[in-house]
Amino acid sequence: MDKSWVAGLVFLLIIIAALAPGIATTEVDEAPEIETYGNFSVRIFISTTLSMNDSATGFNWTLIYPGLINETANNFLNITIDPITNIATDVYLKATNLTSGGNTISVPPNLVVDDSLYLNSRPYQLQNSYPSGPDAGYFEDIPKPAGAARERDLYMFLTVPNGTLAGDYSGNLTLKIVGTGVAP
Repeated sequence: MDKSWVAGLVFLLIIIAALAPGIATTEVDEAPEIETYGNFSVRIFISTTLSMNDSATGFNWTLIYPGLINETANNFLNITIDPITNIATDVYLKATNLTSGGNTISVPPNLVVDDSLYLNSRPYQLQNSYPSGPDAGYFEDIPKPAGAARERDLYMFLTVPNGTLAGDYSGNLTLKIVGTGVAP
């Protein structure tokens, strides 16, 4: 049975992909945006598909311990902007602190994403809120697909501070995909 997590969604997509398996929530705005130009209107449409590369339902690490720096998750998230999307898009990210009981690993400075497995391409320090203003997304100006989907991969890296107590920590990564030049 295929356990991969896949969702196709419409305009101003908000997706919460859990950092721990088994927790996923999806929310979609009620109606796509309509822009009016003179005598006609254009419906702005964004469609995406998200999938983990190895049938997992979220980012996970096998075994980590205090003092590890930028430990790579066992899996990555593939973001696909479907061909039916009719505008260029930006991808914004935010995350919640990782918690286990009353213990916390705070997102900044301990959780980083990159579009490379080697944390050298575009390291991005996750925050608890979206960056403010337009043109501040992690992926900016993804061109409108012209017959073929546009794909981006997202890798997660975790630093575990010394003194962190053992436990099953979980949190949420939220992606918001908007039209280029639109604030999240």
